[in-house]
Amino acid sequence: MSQQTIFDSHFILFEVIGAFMEKSKLTDTIIINKAALKVSLNNYTNRLTAKKGWRWPLGLFLPLLVSLYTADFKPLFSMEADFMRGVISTFTIIAFVLLIYALIKVLFNLNAEDKFYKEISEANKNVPDFTAVYIIKRTKDNVLRLLVEKNKTWGCYFLPWTHYNPDSPIQNQSDELRVAVASFLGVHFDSVKIDHFIGYQLASEKVSEKEGMKKEFKIEFIYLYLSCGIYSDDAHEYTVGGRELTWMSLPELESDENTRIKNGDVISHLERHSRILINKPSDSIK
Repeated sequence: MSQQTIFDSHFILFEVIGAFMEKSKLTDTIIINKAALKVSLNNYTNRLTAKKGWRWPLGLFLPLLVSLYTADFKPLFSMEADFMRGVISTFTIIAFVLLIYALIKVLFNLNAEDKFYKEISEANKNVPDFTAVYIIKRTKDNVLRLLVEKNKTWGCYFLPWTHYNPDSPIQNQSDELRVAVASFLGVHFDSVKIDHFIGYQLASEKVSEKEGMKKEFKIEFIYLYLSCGIYSDDAHEYTVGGRELTWMSLPELESDENTRIKNGDVISHLERHSRILINKPSDSIK
């Protein structure tokens, strides 16, 4: 492959990805795994090749057609003139069939860029969401309740959550997770202490309300202790940074239809492992 060809290929790649980011309003980051990107680029390259694939059949068909109607065929070696005309006619028909086939492929690949945008967008959306879910409990009037968020986008209840980095063991991310969940709850970083649950991960699939498609969630469960803050008072509901938070028991969460439908796997997981995840640790609020 020549240096010019490599340059042209890279230029096309940067141009297409730049156009995609502009078209999809993604100005910061596209998250996509290497295999999916390779497939999308190969498909895009093949579509571009198909769009130009009519040129060589046309270049073959036209000279043959002109020769067929203008040439004065004469015997060659032991072959008669009519035989030579038949050979040229056969090649002309073959070239014509190849040209029609190439033109059909062009019609199917006119929107190569749009298909590339769609593939990248779908691959970007289907990247697993690595989520840390925080268990925060308190016992009041002999009823054990968990702190949950009434999520407006999904229309159901979720336990407090943040993202974590899948490239590093979650046990090594304590400071980052404490900062993230402290911001989520509207409390000071120093008032947060976390314990990791090892071996109780959950792989979950949910239909994203925002993106309108199924997403995969890799969930790690973390127990949270709070030494101060608004959650130590007797209030039952809180509004923090636009989030609506409240205390609910597992039976109350199960009785909420939307939560049962959209977050039932997490609630069931907590129930199955309630002895370790919920009952064994002491209350979160100090």
